[in-house]
Amino acid sequence: MSQNTLTQKALRPSGWLILEQSIKSIVRRPGRALATATGIALGIAVLITSMGFASTVNSEVNASFDATSATQIRVKEADNLATDGLFAPFLEGSTFDHTVGELEGVVAAGLIWQVLPEVRVRLNPAAPEYGFPLLVASPGILDAAQATLKSGRFYDERPLDIRTPQVVLGPRAASELGLERVAPGMSIEVDNRLMVVAGILDSPGTAPELSPAILISATTANQLGGTYADRNLEGAIVRSELGAAQAVSRALPLAIRPDNPERVGLMVPPDITTLRDTVQGSLNGLAIGVAGFSVIVGAVGIMNSMLISVAQRSGEIGLRRALGATRRWILVQFLAEGLILGFVGAVFGAAIAILALLGVSAYNGWSPVLDPALPLAAPLVGAIVGLLAAAYPASRAARLEPAMTLKQ
Repeated sequence: MSQNTLTQKALRPSGWLILEQSIKSIVRRPGRALATATGIALGIAVLITSMGFASTVNSEVNASFDATSATQIRVKEADNLATDGLFAPFLEGSTFDHTVGELEGVVAAGLIWQVLPEVRVRLNPAAPEYGFPLLVASPGILDAAQATLKSGRFYDERPLDIRTPQVVLGPRAASELGLERVAPGMSIEVDNRLMVVAGILDSPGTAPELSPAILISATTANQLGGTYADRNLEGAIVRSELGAAQAVSRALPLAIRPDNPERVGLMVPPDITTLRDTVQGSLNGLAIGVAGFSVIVGAVGIMNSMLISVAQRSGEIGLRRALGATRRWILVQFLAEGLILGFVGAVFGAAIAILALLGVSAYNGWSPVLDPALPLAAPLVGAIVGLLAAAYPASRAARLEPAMTLKQ
């Protein structure tokens, strides 16, 4: 190419010529270009990875959302009225189970209260004694708390022979007593009173207070009389259909204590939709914060690299200016370099992010979730970030005077 041709191009630069020279400038310095593009690549990779992980983790949270905790309502004495000394019992055990169980949206309901905080229990007069709480639990507590039986059966509320009251052992109480399964005629001594073991729980479900306890029916407690008929720390568990907890909680007080509904205290799980929205909002906010910071770091990297490039290429810039290149041409060329580096870096960053998301998801057994718009938009975002990051170095390059640069 002749000197005249170069001069004419310098005087009348086209967009393609500026783009060509920008690409050539990048290719002539592969090390600097790689370092510059790496900054934006890492920024874009972190941006997409953060958003992808947020979506994936949110999907896993939704998939593994504990429906049990979302449908369980705990009922107890209202806290602000519990110390007035006046006892206002809930409905009786079997009546409670039936009445509350008839409410729309209720799956199961069970009543539980403490008879004595501790009773002395042993297998026989020669065996060691253990102390366990004695609780009354209505039959519905098994289904309401999703507790399971390991052996035997749960007692019913029918009046039994008072000489042989029946008990059910919580799993921890049975383990400490050394009992694995119910055998015919198996009995234990509870405060020196012989009681037949009807069943052993395998799991207390969502009612951990059942685990170390000796359970008897309300009928048995009333038949035994005395301190056994006391009702302390009364509470109940109501299991609702998924999504019906809020509606059930509004109907419970009047059903449990029709004469005094304000004394019913409820622990209601949060609404599922609200909880999921809250979790998703928190994860998205965290991801956007991390991603935004990463992109800023990448942009600062591009700017610093291009400032160094301007200093190193001052002689080249002075020569172009001496041949007729305008300040605008120099400005546009450096902006184009920043845009190209940002675009290329973002393409590689998007690829790295997708591979990282797939790898981590496969390792943890997750199903990766990523909005396709994110990797598709990444090159555009990278180009814009590169363009903005190159603005200051480009303006400095455009302000260089040919005479001053050629003297250096």
